[in-house]
Amino acid sequence: SYQRLRELEIHRDNLIHMVCHDMKAPLQVLILQLDILKDMVLEKLDNDELESVDTLLSYSRQLVLMVHCMLDLSKLVNGKLPMKITLGDLQDSVSEALTFVQSMSGYCCL
Repeated sequence: SYQRLRELEIHRDNLIHMVCHDMKAPLQVLILQLDILKDMVLEKLDNDELESVDTLLSYSRQLVLMVHCMLDLSKLVNGKLPMKITLGDLQDSVSEALTFVQSMSGYCCL
């Protein structure tokens, strides 16, 4: 029934909010600790090690951004966040997405 479907949607939204909020704090701590570690041992790291730390920081920040996007999307779907439509360059967006996917391909193993 419609009422049951609506209840399930509410439970889904609550679960998304819980998971997102529970992910944000550990991710922020991870980023902070990586930044501190990097500063403490910066002169001891070779280029490959420094690149690895920077990659970890970048991916951690991307995860935080994804969490915020999930929360924003949930708010948008529920009408709690007004949509702002702006013009943008599609070519830049596609290029950025392709760069991200290509960078991830080196870390995936099947």
